[in-house]
Amino acid sequence: MKNQILDFVGFDPVSFEMFSPIIASTEEERASWLDDANKLGRQDAVVEQKELVSA
Repeated sequence: MKNQILDFVGFDPVSFEMFSPIIASTEEERASWLDDANKLGRQDAVVEQKELVSA
């Protein structure tokens, strides 16, 4: 996906986070994954805002 799509359309840097296996996970693990995803999204939003302001 990185080399086929995201690099091609200009996303940089590209990183991935794996949240699995879901079927064998506990409720606590899924809650932790949601927290991690929330933190990553907020982090990316702050970086994006800083890049827009400095442009």
